[in-house]
Amino acid sequence: TCAATVDYVGNSSMDITVEVYAERVSSGEKRHTHTAHVVFVGLDENGRPKRVPRLVPETDEERERYARAEAHRKKGRA
Repeated sequence: TCAATVDYVGNSSMDITVEVYAERVSSGEKRHTHTAHVVFVGLDENGRPKRVPRLVPETDEERERYARAEAHRKKGRA
């Protein structure tokens, strides 16, 4: 099973976290196995970056993920 969250949205890109879980079907027991952080870029019909809709974090958890992703992006640009 995979669960994903959109953590941050820039002008044309989105930072997404994907968590992967193994599940024992007989018992329903789930175990976290992997986490991936991916970036998707919105493209127009010519393959150029295109503005994507803004993300408005609403819960404390969403605001925390947004702040972490934003700090990570700023650190990468320094």
